[in-house]
Amino acid sequence: MKFYLQTSIDWRKIMRITISQLFLSVMLTGVVCAESGKAQSVLNRPVDMSLRQLRLQDALDALEKKADVKFVYSKSIIETGQLVVIRAQQDKLSAVLDRLLTPIGISYAVVDDRIVLNRARDAIRSVPEILRELPSKVTETPEPRLTVTGRVTTAAGEPLTGVTVKLKGTNVGTATDEDGRYALTLPDEGGILEFSFIGFTTQEAAVEGRRVINITMSESNDSLDEVVVVAYGTQKKATMTGAVSAINAKELKTSTQSNLTNMLAGKLPGLRVVQRTSEPGNYESYFDIRGMGSPLIVVDGVVRTDFNKIDPNEIESISVLKDASAAIYGVKSANGVILVTTKKGLAGKTEISYSGVYGWANVTSTPEVGNAVDWMTLTNENVQLNNIINNRSDALPFSDADINEYASGAKQSTDWQGLALQEFAPQQQHNLNLRGGTEKTKYFVSLGYFDEMGIWKSGDLNYKRYNFRSNLSVQIRKDLEAELHVDGIFDEKNEPGGTQDRVLMFKSMWMQIPTLSVYANDNPEYLNAAVADGTHPLAITSTAMSGYIRTQNRAFQGSFALNYTPEYLPGLRARFLYSHYNLARNVKTYKKKYPLYTYDQVNDTYTPTYMQSPSYLRQEYGLNYKHLVQTSLNYERNFNKHGVKGLLMYELRTDAGDNFAARRDLVLEVDQLYAGDPSTQQATANAGAIIDDANLGLIGRLNYDYDGRYLLEYAFRYDGSSKFMAGSRWGFFPSVSAGWRISEEKFFRDNITFVDNLKLRASWGKMGDDAASSFQFVDGFSYPSGYYYFNNGLVSGLGFQRLPNYHLTWFEATTTDIGLEGSLWKNKLRFEFDVFQRHRTGLLATRNLTLPGTVGAGLPQENLNSDLTRGYELTLGHSGKIRDVQLSITGNVAYARTKNRYIERALPGNAYDNWRGNPNERWNNIIWGYRVIGRFQTMDEIYNAPVQDGNGNRYLLPGDLKYLDVNNDGVIDSGDETPIGRGTTATSGYASPNRFPEYTFGLTLNAGYKGFDLSILMQGAANFDVIYGGALQTPLRWGRNSLAIFNDRWHLADMNDKNSEWVPGKYPAYRTTTNSNYKVSDFWLQDASFLRLKSVEAGYTFPQRILGRTGIRNLRVYVNGFNLHTWTKIKFIDPEQTPQDNSSLYPITRNFNFGVNISL
Repeated sequence: MKFYLQTSIDWRKIMRITISQLFLSVMLTGVVCAESGKAQSVLNRPVDMSLRQLRLQDALDALEKKADVKFVYSKSIIETGQLVVIRAQQDKLSAVLDRLLTPIGISYAVVDDRIVLNRARDAIRSVPEILRELPSKVTETPEPRLTVTGRVTTAAGEPLTGVTVKLKGTNVGTATDEDGRYALTLPDEGGILEFSFIGFTTQEAAVEGRRVINITMSESNDSLDEVVVVAYGTQKKATMTGAVSAINAKELKTSTQSNLTNMLAGKLPGLRVVQRTSEPGNYESYFDIRGMGSPLIVVDGVVRTDFNKIDPNEIESISVLKDASAAIYGVKSANGVILVTTKKGLAGKTEISYSGVYGWANVTSTPEVGNAVDWMTLTNENVQLNNIINNRSDALPFSDADINEYASGAKQSTDWQGLALQEFAPQQQHNLNLRGGTEKTKYFVSLGYFDEMGIWKSGDLNYKRYNFRSNLSVQIRKDLEAELHVDGIFDEKNEPGGTQDRVLMFKSMWMQIPTLSVYANDNPEYLNAAVADGTHPLAITSTAMSGYIRTQNRAFQGSFALNYTPEYLPGLRARFLYSHYNLARNVKTYKKKYPLYTYDQVNDTYTPTYMQSPSYLRQEYGLNYKHLVQTSLNYERNFNKHGVKGLLMYELRTDAGDNFAARRDLVLEVDQLYAGDPSTQQATANAGAIIDDANLGLIGRLNYDYDGRYLLEYAFRYDGSSKFMAGSRWGFFPSVSAGWRISEEKFFRDNITFVDNLKLRASWGKMGDDAASSFQFVDGFSYPSGYYYFNNGLVSGLGFQRLPNYHLTWFEATTTDIGLEGSLWKNKLRFEFDVFQRHRTGLLATRNLTLPGTVGAGLPQENLNSDLTRGYELTLGHSGKIRDVQLSITGNVAYARTKNRYIERALPGNAYDNWRGNPNERWNNIIWGYRVIGRFQTMDEIYNAPVQDGNGNRYLLPGDLKYLDVNNDGVIDSGDETPIGRGTTATSGYASPNRFPEYTFGLTLNAGYKGFDLSILMQGAANFDVIYGGALQTPLRWGRNSLAIFNDRWHLADMNDKNSEWVPGKYPAYRTTTNSNYKVSDFWLQDASFLRLKSVEAGYTFPQRILGRTGIRNLRVYVNGFNLHTWTKIKFIDPEQTPQDNSSLYPITRNFNFGVNISL
């Protein structure tokens, strides 16, 4: 033990310190007698902030501004030298202070609206205690017994900043730095260290003399403190009364996709996603909420339409409002709302993050095309079967010798599909983020790049996208904060100009005759002109031959906001927001004529035939502007056990758009309009894209909770739309929701201990949708409408509009939801169950009336129809830890189906017509058709069966479909159609409301072991039937090739012998004569239910001991895959591709990627 001698003592300094400490102690003693309710009100104030690595004094200054409080303390108390961290999301001030001050031995108490800090010791200290604080006194310096160091990381090996490390039962503690490291001096070699952090399970470790203790923390299962973004604000999940599902950035980024929508499939209950295609630059994935149609998308408070192009590295969270919680958005909310929140800056050292991905894509499933033998055999059979039916003896086109040349390999079939398509297409994605700031200025900057190629061997189908985002916030003064958000999305898609219809490209590859040569006279210099329709696969997939289509989009969005929090009104915040969105679209189409050749063997010459002649250039340009102005007042205070939140907002939204297009035939092969022939010039505009709309709304919301048990929310929106006449423009859209946290009741908590949380909630709301044609109340004419010959030329004509409807307005949707959610056994099991319905009225329709021709106009649309959507959702989750392995599994299933309540229709002629044709009070996804009861085996059976071909069955053959005669009238006709399935047919397509399966489900599995992590997503759908047409139903269309699936068909054992036996197969024998095999029937109906291994990602985070002093804070490498395997009854095409266009769209692909994440 060492002593130092102090020769003189400054008693005046001692007295100053003593008096100040005595004053503080007296104040603290007075707290005991103060009004407890007043103190509790201060400590219940919500705090929402994130600060890293600050001095304690700076942290207290920041808290004073955010919570509108004053701290009183002695400077000597807070000069600890310890850097602290604050992370709070709508947490009570008391909880923030506990986490901040307790580990460093400081206590606090509220005195007259001020918070007094003191050392966590006796209230009044003696002079000797004060003497020991002085710099040069007679003191002893005890030698520390043990200093413990270590590092705290996640299961993935990522460092955790701001973890509280405390010697249990004492005030000795510290916090981890940005690398997750800590150092703590202990009085002895015993004791237990306690590690705690928001969102993670608190862990303990016995010291037992160890000098190094490293800890891996697992994420907490308790989501009650999770803050969820809701309409115009945030709420804690524990006190939410609406049906809201949310996903964070980590849960979102488990795959690599250009389309953000596809990354959400299977992850959120009630959000239904169907990936229609994987074509680069094509964002035609369909999604809705609970079967209610396309939702409203709001990004950082601003309505957007390019949600699917946002870089996922920019996103903090996504929330889905599924019930009355969306009603506050008024006339845009009838189909639900998706809220996207992007990342913001954090105070502390700048974090630089880079992520890079390289990968390849290949087709999941595509039909096999028939070879030369298949085509020749089918062609012969077609002739022979027509001979049988028509009693003819036409010669077969191909002899056995002809067929054997290909069967033996002497001649090779032409693989037209393989000629144009490659097996793998590359893709890459890169992103660079900067995130940091100070107490007053915080920033987040992101740069993103995505590049993917198509499966054309030419490489001429490609897509590039550039994303930029900058989110900046500045504390101008203590009560005033400014925000500036700027983002841009610039993308370009290039594709061959052989045809703008992707369907024709794939049809060309499927249907080209396999005996044709690719080149005329097999000369690679000359493409063969004998191909069908002049659509040579090598020409139409090459920009060098057929030109190009280049689509460029330039989207920019900027918003500026001011947040004012007056000191004189605690809990009040005023906000002003202005946003501008601009989208410029430029489509340049260069249709270049290209030659195909016919070889003249006699003269040894090649004669060209020009396709797409003459060449032409067409350029389209469109602009869209959106403006948003919001002014709002927010109030939030807690009064003892009573919590109150309020919102009042004025909002103005405008939407304007214009466009034009010009075209000229080209004189020279120069891809510019000025190079075209002026006499061929055309100028047009898309009238549907010329818009000028506005919405004006007054918004209000009031939230109340008592002691976190009884929850109530009321909201309204008084909304107006410029699309309707003055008397019909305004509507009032209210909503109400309530919740009861049963688990917080004493009778429940004391008796049912295994239930951690149980909440019952319900909601009701009325919403609107103004998605009607604008200005239908205006009388006038349509111009241009047709053409008239006048003065030796064509002039545009004038047409009549429909009769005006002065009372047309939006349709309304009333939604109801009842939910039960909870967690059991220390949050090891979580569940959420909802039942819901939405009733829409006033859907647009035209009355079925006949007007005299003298009226000169048609009837207007009216608010006539109605429908009802019902369903339920269930989510189950489990999280736990088995030794060093962390596991979590979450499953969700949702069901939704819509019934037509009223559809305007003509009166039925009889009772049968009413039964068959009346859609009212029926589900809207019913497929009507014929029941197949077997296959005809003999001609005698055919002659004795009900007539089904309209010709006494003379066109039927063995193997043909045999239909059920439902009404027993001896004739198979429309009177025998019955419901045969649920879903969509080739005729209704994907634009119809029945385009989604009734059931959708997903299962997510996450695991972590030390530095390794694994994420698996299963996704699926059920109760959905499809009927494919075109080449997927009929072989030899227009005498061309067929798909290989038709090799399994009924056919003659010997095609040369009309009397040979029939060999059974799956499909009917094909012939071009009239037959009844292709009616809509359950034979062609296919169950499109599927279970898909949607994504898998496996990664490894390198430990800090390997990274050493490289300056790298975090390094993770990973591999992932998307659409990896599908279990389905549909074998020849992906089940998510639709019957529309006979599923000959660009196919769905699976992809495999390698990536790296680096943080500095």
